[in-house]
Amino acid sequence: MKKQIGVYCRTINENFFINNEKVYIKKELAGDILQAYWITKNILKDLKELNLNDVEILAYDPNLKLNHFFGFYIHLFYNFNNYAYLYKGKHIGITANYTNFFLSKFITSNSLLNRFLSFFILKLNENFINLVSNIINSYYFNKDFLKFTNGFLLALESNYIQYFIFNSLREQNLFLNLFTKNQNIYNLLNQINKYIIYNCLDFQEIEDILNNTSLNNSLNKDLIFNLILKLKNLSKNKLLFIGRFDRIKNILNLIKVFDKEKIYKDFVLIILGYPVSYDLNYYETLKSISKSKEDIFLINIDEIGNFYHDKRYITFKLIELSDVVILPSFEETFSLTALEALYFNKKLIITQNSPYYELYPELINHFVFPINPFNFSLKKILLKIDLNKENKNIKNEIISKFDCKKISKQYLDIFLKYYK
Repeated sequence: MKKQIGVYCRTINENFFINNEKVYIKKELAGDILQAYWITKNILKDLKELNLNDVEILAYDPNLKLNHFFGFYIHLFYNFNNYAYLYKGKHIGITANYTNFFLSKFITSNSLLNRFLSFFILKLNENFINLVSNIINSYYFNKDFLKFTNGFLLALESNYIQYFIFNSLREQNLFLNLFTKNQNIYNLLNQINKYIIYNCLDFQEIEDILNNTSLNNSLNKDLIFNLILKLKNLSKNKLLFIGRFDRIKNILNLIKVFDKEKIYKDFVLIILGYPVSYDLNYYETLKSISKSKEDIFLINIDEIGNFYHDKRYITFKLIELSDVVILPSFEETFSLTALEALYFNKKLIITQNSPYYELYPELINHFVFPINPFNFSLKKILLKIDLNKENKNIKNEIISKFDCKKISKQYLDIFLKYYK
């Protein structure tokens, strides 16, 4: 009988699924879904190439002995203490992509009170932000975490959780620090096996999409080509942001600094992303403030691309056309946009609240330029970047370090280790 291992990703039924030993994705661009898609797709290839005919990767099924979660799911543990008997003899592993949940939840909330307070505190200095975020974290810890800590503790004590995979050492430390208020959970978490596996890029997919074959059946083919041509013909240098339209991404502050420091004299700012249901008010604000700026292009990718490959093609072409990619988020976990920018050999301005300084200390102020998201000057950073200077090409280095085939093999090794 085959060993059956299940994998689960957020909104799996909507965007990512496995059928007949193939893995499919529909249109969602969120990083955790893409990572689950790429890794699972490559694991299925590994099974064949390594002749592991006794192992089968399936969509998540609670009846399976071992499941892996691409994401940390609080709701899984809300009622664990009531249904623990159902999980007896079964195990899960977790990729804990969960950085600074409480502050991001607070900043992106549509509550009028939270919108007012987040607007207020983000005007102030970083030390005050740290003080307020600690208060907020305590509030949400008491409000949300205490609802599930008993179940989470029971899951840990019963060995239901076998391992954690983190995308960086920074992510691991931030995750563990969330639980310092509950010493029992914190102590057990420190005893569980933990692995650091970096995120990956499907480089072959990038090249296939750029070769344009995926757009042959696109409903918006002409619209996409016209947009790219329009941006290509802009005479100024191009500063590109890619990401969700929500407050944690710090886009509004980026626009204001771009305007205040008159960066538009040398650059156009291109903002590519998509609105999210929990932060629609922020998207409306971005539209309102950018529509009168002729050197700012706010592009809702959902209005142009119908399918996954449409959106990926637009993303890659705009990175190709850009001179500098910027991600000034208040928090970034393991940004795929940043990795894609480096793959395309682009200069990257990224928040200091990310793992990219852990990954690439030798590239700091050469390819990767740190930014304090609470208080930054674009002009000062852009003056450090010589766009006319020919730097070494780091594409091969990125490929060797973040290859999906190599990284999926690391995941498969862990799956097999914990399958009992």
